Amino acid sequence: MYTRQRGKRQYHQTTVNGSLVRFLHKRGVRVIPISDSDEQNFGSNYLCIAPYHIVSGNAVSDDFRNRMAQEGVQVEYLELGKLTDGGGCAHCMTQVFLRQP
Repeated sequence: MYTRQRGKRQYHQTTVNGSLVRFLHKRGVRVIPISDSDEQNFGSNYLCIAPYHIVSGNAVSDDFRNRMAQEGVQVEYLELGKLTDGGGCAHCMTQVFLRQP
């Protein structure tokens, strides 16, 4: 993993072969597992719009929907089929484009 010091622009490697889940847990982040099927349907490609409130594509399973509700996550499910056809989903629609003139 790479980090940078506050106010600095350059990143430096701080961990080799580390676990992202362990890294997040150490910082108090709870990871909610999802199925391989929901992963393939872009369930992990969501946009956080507030604490415990996300925007997600609607191609996820009922299990995904129930799990989010059980964990107290409010989800706005949108039809994003055109975006997923291009290999992206809710988070991707907020990314910056770099266009060459």
